[in-house]
Amino acid sequence: MKAQPSPVARALLFLGLLLIYGSLIVHRPLTWRGSFSFDVYDLVHWVGVAGAILFLASAVLSNEDVKAKLGGAWARAHCPLSVLAFVAAAVHSRTKAGVILPVHYSSLYILALMGFLVLSGAGLRFVKDTRYYRWWKLVHGPSTKALGLALIHHILVKTAVI
Repeated sequence: MKAQPSPVARALLFLGLLLIYGSLIVHRPLTWRGSFSFDVYDLVHWVGVAGAILFLASAVLSNEDVKAKLGGAWARAHCPLSVLAFVAAAVHSRTKAGVILPVHYSSLYILALMGFLVLSGAGLRFVKDTRYYRWWKLVHGPSTKALGLALIHHILVKTAVI
């Protein structure tokens, strides 16, 4: 049996990741922004929406009940969906690479965290050494939860809800 990380370590990592994200958005007050404008012809935003849907589908596949029903096939679906979600997020953030401003820090953090999740997922999937598996397991779960909360905030800001 593979060793499981302690709940305290997982909770501290989760809180630390949220603290980093919080420090990147602290300059932006939570206020009602009013009307929301979305250019339906802006393909890059639709790629971001597709990435969010892929990330959500990947998260659903991680549910214990879904895993039990799919057996070993869940990972064969979960991993490619996660990689595709990361690629879509990278395409979606294409404008942030040229000029990096403080307002972009949180978006770039989300992209980096998503890339880290893909990396840790690959470690869980392909590294069979139990010494390393425990560390990949420690970082993958809390990072996924932190990314989910950061994405919810990102979407609410970008849709002018907050």
